[in-house]
Amino acid sequence: MRTYDDEPVRFTGRIERPLKPTHPQPRAIRTIANEILFDWNGIGSNMAYLKPLFHYNKITDKDPVLGFDGAAESAVLGFLSNCQTWKGNNARRIKKELYQLLNNSK
Repeated sequence: MRTYDDEPVRFTGRIERPLKPTHPQPRAIRTIANEILFDWNGIGSNMAYLKPLFHYNKITDKDPVLGFDGAAESAVLGFLSNCQTWKGNNARRIKKELYQLLNNSK
């Protein structure tokens, strides 16, 4: 009886490369908030909508004090609805990233 170990190994000439993940891990919300803080010079009164973002890592995180579900999602929605005055390439890229976080959580 022959087993698989008896078969000679053939080299096909192809080198297998490890696959890259198709969906990289999303950045933490607090990391995104930190980038917003450094990029948006005239944040002014909109800082009130940015501060809650520093409490969360993922869009599915609960409120750190009260523990209710959807707190991170609510904070991101609140920020996105009040950041129309933030313009530029970084603003468009980061807003798109936040919208993708919201869409992927559902």
